[in-house]
Amino acid sequence: MPVLRPRRAFIAAVNERIAWLSENRPEEQLDNFLAGLRWVRERIEQFPQGGPIVRQDARHILRMRLFPNPLPYLVYYGHAKVEPIREIYLVRLYASGQRRPHFSVSEWPW
Repeated sequence: MPVLRPRRAFIAAVNERIAWLSENRPEEQLDNFLAGLRWVRERIEQFPQGGPIVRQDARHILRMRLFPNPLPYLVYYGHAKVEPIREIYLVRLYASGQRRPHFSVSEWPW
């Protein structure tokens, strides 16, 4: 099974979301977010090629995976174009309606 390697921006976004939910929403919503995050991480680990490709070049692929419904979040993750996939980088966490920056594949790892 591949190793998941969260990047700094991913960790920061998760921590910000946890802090915001803790301060502004009922505990149940925080629990749902954490359960959804676990679910997404497990799916990425088990099926790394399951998310649609967002960007790619000759060496790397950036993919996206949605949280389970009704949670409005998505995770961007990337890996090298190799078989088997040994490392997966968890790149960003976004709210589904959030503006997402353009990623340059040449800046690997993001």
